[in-house]
Amino acid sequence: MKLASCVLLIISSMTLCAQAQDVISGAVVDEHGGAIANAVVRCTDSQTTATTNAEGKFSIHCPSANITVAARGFATAQDATGAATITLRPLTVAATVDVTRTETEPGNTPASVIAVSRRDLQTSGSLTLDDRLRQIPGFTLFRRAGSSTANPTTQGVSLRGVGASGASRALVLNDGVPLNDPFGGWVYWGRVPEESISAVEIIRGPASDLYGSSAVGGVISIVDRESSATPFADLDLAYGNERSPFGSFFGGLGGHAFRGSLGAEFYRTDGFIPTAPEVRGSVDTLANVSRYGLRPRVEHRRGTTLAFAQLALYKERRKNGSPLQNNDTRIADMTLGIDATTKHAGTFSARLYGLTEKYHQSFSAIAANRQTESLNRLQTVPSQAIGASGQWTGSFKKHVVFAGADIRQIRGRSDEMAIANGIATSLSSSGGRETTVGTFAGGIVDWKKVTLSGGIRYDGWWNARGYSATRPITTGTASLTRFANRFESRVSPRVSLLARLTPHVSVSGLVSTAFRQPTLNELYRSFRVGNVFTVANDSLTAEGATDGEAAVIINELDERLYLRASPFCTRITNTVSNVTLTTTPALITRQRQNLGSTRSCGIESDLRFDPSSEWSISSGYLFVNSTVTSMPGNALLVGLQLPQVARDQFTANIRYAPRKVGTFSAQFRTSSPQWDDDLNMLRLAGYATLDVYASREISRRATAYFAAQNVSNARIEAGRTPVLTLAQPRTMRVGLRLALGKR
Repeated sequence: MKLASCVLLIISSMTLCAQAQDVISGAVVDEHGGAIANAVVRCTDSQTTATTNAEGKFSIHCPSANITVAARGFATAQDATGAATITLRPLTVAATVDVTRTETEPGNTPASVIAVSRRDLQTSGSLTLDDRLRQIPGFTLFRRAGSSTANPTTQGVSLRGVGASGASRALVLNDGVPLNDPFGGWVYWGRVPEESISAVEIIRGPASDLYGSSAVGGVISIVDRESSATPFADLDLAYGNERSPFGSFFGGLGGHAFRGSLGAEFYRTDGFIPTAPEVRGSVDTLANVSRYGLRPRVEHRRGTTLAFAQLALYKERRKNGSPLQNNDTRIADMTLGIDATTKHAGTFSARLYGLTEKYHQSFSAIAANRQTESLNRLQTVPSQAIGASGQWTGSFKKHVVFAGADIRQIRGRSDEMAIANGIATSLSSSGGRETTVGTFAGGIVDWKKVTLSGGIRYDGWWNARGYSATRPITTGTASLTRFANRFESRVSPRVSLLARLTPHVSVSGLVSTAFRQPTLNELYRSFRVGNVFTVANDSLTAEGATDGEAAVIINELDERLYLRASPFCTRITNTVSNVTLTTTPALITRQRQNLGSTRSCGIESDLRFDPSSEWSISSGYLFVNSTVTSMPGNALLVGLQLPQVARDQFTANIRYAPRKVGTFSAQFRTSSPQWDDDLNMLRLAGYATLDVYASREISRRATAYFAAQNVSNARIEAGRTPVLTLAQPRTMRVGLRLALGKR
């Protein structure tokens, strides 16, 4: 009996030892030694899985000692041995994106989706986010000047040649919350600190079935970085010509349940004189910006549920190229959110947000010889927005369904003082309210060779309490106009089909719709820029878009090669445009009007190739022919090109990153000529520009870099009002990136 017990004890001990030897423990890190949380570790033979914790550590039972490690945004490590530390390299082709409202691989979606990784952003020669996103063909601000110097009201963004304006024809989101200005629809590109950004995901083409208003040209989603359970801090410090200091920070601390993080950024530049040298006068001065932002956040994690609260403060001050033209903005917003994944009931997500903003601007009249300037208007725009959204997503094998709803109310007005000969002559105010309610549903049915997807959304909105009032200060009678309350609604369907011809080649087709509500600014406020006066129009109705497109998608060489080519055609009805009414040597008068219809048809292509861990090559091309196809009452516009749309845009990016040497990259961009006005009289010449970047690690925690934008100092014509203005000349900066804390 004792002998049997001894034998059993020996056998049990041997079994436990064998099992202990079969357990593999280690850590998963990125190329810089940073811990990668939530990476999936899978035993190649038994298919047993484990997930890394916040410190990147894992432990898995695997007799063969052969494992694969996968993490979002990184290339999968195939058949890795049970090493103590497994290093993953970033994917040059994004593994999945969420901007489609479901976690989707770009190669398996009919929509034209592109993702710009954190590494892509960091290795750009440009500094601001909008300039970095210009590497995507079709990404266009109202004018070619970027946020370093341009007035914020010209920073509305469009995609795919649907036509640019001060109000964006693309919706910009951060963590599901709109960043478009509530009163005017433009975008403050510095509101999200650079170090806080994990990636930028973009849908090109109408997408109102997913997101409602403003998604005529597409959707741009800025994805936040996740906090860590261990203290950390990432800091980017730089200084450039034009006396341009820059600092961006993201850091946090906490435990597995409660965590806190802070994003912060400061940027200032003396800028440059935007007026072309051949027409400058004594009134032409530097256009520049000084801005900063703070984003504290606290969150609580329990299992697969995350709840958070975030406050964001943003302030900027600008000089707009003459002594009397200045503006400043202050924004405070707060977001509450919850994301929860259940075992059987799917995934839930909800957001509640509110924003208050105050915008000030001064306007002037400049003499034709540009030697004198007189102040003619002071403006203050207070606005508020409050909204809520929620979504549920359920998975059934490979099939996915989702549904949700959102609501948003905007209040805003423009208070202005008119000035003549240095004396205030009148006070005016105009504005109103807009309330929007939307609900949507959709799904993906995925068979072995075919994926069918679709969605539908209903939106209804009310414009209420619209008014325009003027009170003379000297002589005259006060006037008050109240505009009738209005209601509009839209139904936005989408349907698409993707067929996999081979494991690496797919073809797709898609039909989608979208709309854009007129902003309060377009409905109620008139304004003047230079010698161009633009009149408001309270009768504007929503723009509507219908799009058809096809695509060939190639994803080869273990996802190291991605190629997509897509012909498309987008028709927009009731396009809001600035239509010229009268022209004199001293003043051009325009009014916002609904054009009959416009059409933007063309082809876009994207190529991304990662031949090795050291090399990355990407390029994009867009050809688009954007014209007015009908215009009741003004046949002269029919057949003309849409303003601010170039027919040809090409970009190329090459990055070489030998680990023991450093990182070197170059971004090339070219654009054909375009028009700056509806009559196709004011031509902006084409251009080509090159940005470069080089960095080297000086320690495990520190990287020094050099970056230059527009290396050749190419002349980029930005606008004619009708005075010719230019975009950013050559800029250079040197910087230091620090990564502190336990990694």
